[in-house]
Amino acid sequence: MNLTVNGIVLSQKRSTLIIRELIRESVAEHAKDVEEFLKDYTVEEMGTTITLRPPSAEGIQISLFKSS
Repeated sequence: MNLTVNGIVLSQKRSTLIIRELIRESVAEHAKDVEEFLKDYTVEEMGTTITLRPPSAEGIQISLFKSS
């Protein structure tokens, strides 16, 4: 499953990493719940990093390195 966050489709590898982490953190029970959880997040690409920022300071920020 490729996650879509604010209209940006993430790769299968990145999606899998995010899904596993959010299920581990108990914020989602299933992969489909992850997209709902991330619906208000913003995606920032800076250099070799992709960051998913939460809509509030209490959210979980996720940073991933881009593959070269």
